[in-house]
Amino acid sequence: MGSGDADIGSSTPVIVQNVQDAPFPIGVILDDTNFPLWSQLMEMRIGARNKYGFLTGTTKKPTTNEKEIEVWTTDNNRVKSWLIDSMSPTLMRRFIRLKTAVEIWNAVSKTFYDGTDETQLFELNRKSFNTRQNGRPLPTYYNELVSLFQEIDTRLEGDAETVDETVVASKMLSRFRVHIFLAGLDSEFNQARSECLRKDPPLSLEACYAYIRKDSSQRQAMEDSPVESDSVVHVATRNRTAKGKGSNGKGGGGNTFKCTHCGEEGHSKAKCYEIIGYPNWWDFSKRPRKKVGQAIVATSTSETQELTPPMAAHTSTSSGKSQYKNTHSNEWTIDIGASDHMTNNLDNLTASHTPKQMNIYTASGEVENVTAEGIVKVSSSMELNKVLVVPSLSSNLQSVS
Repeated sequence: MGSGDADIGSSTPVIVQNVQDAPFPIGVILDDTNFPLWSQLMEMRIGARNKYGFLTGTTKKPTTNEKEIEVWTTDNNRVKSWLIDSMSPTLMRRFIRLKTAVEIWNAVSKTFYDGTDETQLFELNRKSFNTRQNGRPLPTYYNELVSLFQEIDTRLEGDAETVDETVVASKMLSRFRVHIFLAGLDSEFNQARSECLRKDPPLSLEACYAYIRKDSSQRQAMEDSPVESDSVVHVATRNRTAKGKGSNGKGGGGNTFKCTHCGEEGHSKAKCYEIIGYPNWWDFSKRPRKKVGQAIVATSTSETQELTPPMAAHTSTSSGKSQYKNTHSNEWTIDIGASDHMTNNLDNLTASHTPKQMNIYTASGEVENVTAEGIVKVSSSMELNKVLVVPSLSSNLQSVS
């Protein structure tokens, strides 16, 4: 070791603080209601200062050596001050005149607790039996029960004569308290309660609480991020108007999310049910969407207006009123409100197959059946693909967007 190291070691004083001179923490003031908690704290803190013998009387006062008598008197007064300082003023006046710490300790014990008091033990058991969660946080309910169990333990006198009997009695008491804890839980823990009771070997009270707390945390996480069913997501998406967003993704005065096919807000053309077909859960007894415009046969491309009733199959006049006739015609009508090419005559198809779409909506809200799908050659220079055969239509419709 160099001289520099020796200088550093010699110049650094070692400070050792006597634990007896450290401040005594008084977290609980003794009154007429909290003796069980207060007594446990006093035993723990005074024992940590190696002065527990002054509470039990095992540290006897010396009779000959004056130096030892002086030391004992100092320690006795120190323990007395710890006890008295942790009492309410009323109780201080009652016990301060007693000469020794053990006299104070015994007097307080006789005043507030008699180990043979069956009434107090009955009251504590009754409280534990009747304690319920009742919507309170799980830790609050558990801590209340544990506090009651600990108070009961301080009043119980073990009758077991051997170690094996003590172990068996402890296991039985533990299972009994697990049942009390589980019985007081709210109904939302019914499944977790059943799983705890099926565990082999049976769970201790602490392990049971940890299992229930884990279940509670998992369910809370699921509630914070709910998963919607496909049908709910689709309905919500189609009925909710998307808020305008700018190019940076933040809300502002941007454009709304609008389908360019049907004119409805809340979905794109790629996801429009009029194009891709309606899902199985769709309720066809009601109009899927309301009209946002009227059908007008365009006389010029600059004056064309869009019609958006879902699956509309109708002919139109300049007045905007739908016409629906029972008399079939082989004429083809251009309709900007129709979602697909449609014909009322299967013979018009040059090739046909089973349709993917089994029905359509008329402008009046009625559901009409689709019997086939195929190709129609309107003229030598025009051929329509994916034409639906709807026998109830009054005329053939050529869809123009």
